[in-house]
Amino acid sequence: MRVYAPIGEMLQGMAYLVRRLLENTSNESFLRQSFAQGVAIEELLRNPLDILKEHPPLPESQPPGQDNWDQGRFGNEPLWDWTLAEHREHFAEALERTRKTFPERFS
Repeated sequence: MRVYAPIGEMLQGMAYLVRRLLENTSNESFLRQSFAQGVAIEELLRNPLDILKEHPPLPESQPPGQDNWDQGRFGNEPLWDWTLAEHREHFAEALERTRKTFPERFS
């Protein structure tokens, strides 16, 4: 039995299949857990809140940074919410500023 069946044009169908492949081969995938790891259906259908109570998350902590010599410790930037117009505008402005620093134009 097929779990997923793509329908439509070839390009969208390929993108769909790649997305399914990435999802189904991830460690958290229900297909991987049920078929490859043999996890029982009852366990897969458990309420996530019950599982969270059994395994509470670790307290928030700063991930270890990496020394960058004279620039201090490295830390990842927080994720941006691209649905906010302000974030998209700041990004477009940063791209424009960067383009102006290029010594040569390629069109």
